[in-house]
Amino acid sequence: MSQQQAKAKLEARSETEITRAILQALNLEPGVFAFRINVGSVTAEHKGKQRYVRFGFRGQSDIIGWKREYAGTQGGLNRWFPRWLALEVKRPDQVPNVLAGFVIGSPRRYLTTAGTARVRAEQQRAFLQRVRAAGGIAWVVTSTDEARAAVK
Repeated sequence: MSQQQAKAKLEARSETEITRAILQALNLEPGVFAFRINVGSVTAEHKGKQRYVRFGFRGQSDIIGWKREYAGTQGGLNRWFPRWLALEVKRPDQVPNVLAGFVIGSPRRYLTTAGTARVRAEQQRAFLQRVRAAGGIAWVVTSTDEARAAVK
């Protein structure tokens, strides 16, 4: 398979497939714990009443977790702390221009978004900004290589 064919095959993967591969790769990295939390809502009936339940929140990243980092020694003991991890997963050809400042890896062509897609991307950007402001790791990634680079 040529390099161009391999690239085309990777870009044809769905966001779900990319997310699954990234989760498997990250959880093999020492000190990293990563998981997926779905975001959305559902209407269901319970005891004869309609209920609306929201899970997650708008803008929340696709992959959440932490990376264990060394904080030095205190009283002769090694001290560690968990560093918050938030990764927004996108297909390589589907990165909105609103998220350009959070992309790890090589420069690429960005999508110009409008309407609902733009609002969603701005909510994702705001979430990533809050994670970074708190000292966390926050990136937009499109592959397992980029995700591994994000936690190094």
